[in-house]
Amino acid sequence: PALDSPINLVDRAITMPYARRIAHTTSFEPMPIMPTSELKSQLQESLQVWDSIQKAKQQKQMEAEMTKEISEKEAVALAKSFSKVLRDCQEAQQKVNACEAEEECARASIDLTLCMAKLWCPLQHSAVVNALQSSSSNEEE
Repeated sequence: PALDSPINLVDRAITMPYARRIAHTTSFEPMPIMPTSELKSQLQESLQVWDSIQKAKQQKQMEAEMTKEISEKEAVALAKSFSKVLRDCQEAQQKVNACEAEEECARASIDLTLCMAKLWCPLQHSAVVNALQSSSSNEEE
């Protein structure tokens, strides 16, 4: 409580100590100024609990980000896109499956990646193709 008046100051400084120590008319026992060892251990325990709560929350947020749900319409569009890639890039996939030499496998892998990129990320695909074409035309000159 605040010291709102001189009477409150007298009560705290004179009346209450007198009642506790001399008259023994109250069972009031003020809290100790320094924390006990039990209180200190409870503080450590509460800090550990708080840390575990924060870690659990972060883990749940990460899991939620990793498992975002998609709508049925988006799932159907994704399945159709994947089906189209499998159909259109079947020849490139067969080259990857049949390759034996390391250079042949590297070339087949690049061809398959470019084929898939043509459908899934056309902007990046066109940039790579343009860069490859300009590189090959510079080599011919």
